[in-house]
Amino acid sequence: MTVTEKAFAKINLCLDIVSRRANGYHNLESVMHTIPLFDTVTITKSKEISITCSNPAVPADSSNLAYKAAVKFFEKTKIKDGASIHIEKRIPMAAGMAGGSADCAATLRGLNRLYGFPLENRELEELGGSLGADVPFCIRCGTFGVTGIGHDFFPVSAPPKFIYVIACGSEGISTPAMYKEYDERYNPPLCDEPKNLFTQKSENLRIALEKGEKEEIFSSMFNCFEEIAEEQRPEIKKIKSIMMENGAAFSMMSGSGPSVFGIFEDAEKAYASKNAIENEGIFATVVSSNNE
Repeated sequence: MTVTEKAFAKINLCLDIVSRRANGYHNLESVMHTIPLFDTVTITKSKEISITCSNPAVPADSSNLAYKAAVKFFEKTKIKDGASIHIEKRIPMAAGMAGGSADCAATLRGLNRLYGFPLENRELEELGGSLGADVPFCIRCGTFGVTGIGHDFFPVSAPPKFIYVIACGSEGISTPAMYKEYDERYNPPLCDEPKNLFTQKSENLRIALEKGEKEEIFSSMFNCFEEIAEEQRPEIKKIKSIMMENGAAFSMMSGSGPSVFGIFEDAEKAYASKNAIENEGIFATVVSSNNE
């Protein structure tokens, strides 16, 4: 028996670090939004766990998050079986779009479906949270305000229907390295018991989304990592400039980078931007929120 799950990418409409915990984790504020760019995860019952992937750069061993997800699933459910997992990769790697977390989440959802739903969604999210900060969000998908270490959610209005151009240079960025650099520069305060509420900067975006005011949404979006990442990967600024020159209403880096998304309201301009970016030898794709 075989099941297939879509592993959707996410973008951060805002992202801020508000404090650090004594254990090294960071307390975040973000609005995460699922976009219809996805990997495809196909799972077949087997006697042991194995991983294959269309992208040879993706590890096909026990270090893969999807492999770890399968191990956790079988330990939790006490099911004595295995799974053959194939990942058809479309989300850029190490790009700040939660590609590995999305594959992990899709594996958990797929295994749960394949074996008759032994776990509730809450249990899946708990398993996912033990594997990566973005995994619980990737299990539920949609648009959510996120606080704490990425596991505390509250409802946020989805943005208007937009067309997105997603672009990413060839060299990824290490997320732990970005956090380390941020800590060294800005020394965020220690706080082990943060409030599960947005501070004003992120709250401005939540309010703008609720009102549906496009210009207010764009003026409220931000990413605390963007300045650091642009210093390390000049392509980020270049991509943003190309998008804006070709009619983007807004452009920003997602996550810890280096992927960039541009927001368009006109498909012709979106494809012109995609072509201009590809002419620079940079990966780009167009996705529409109408395809969700």
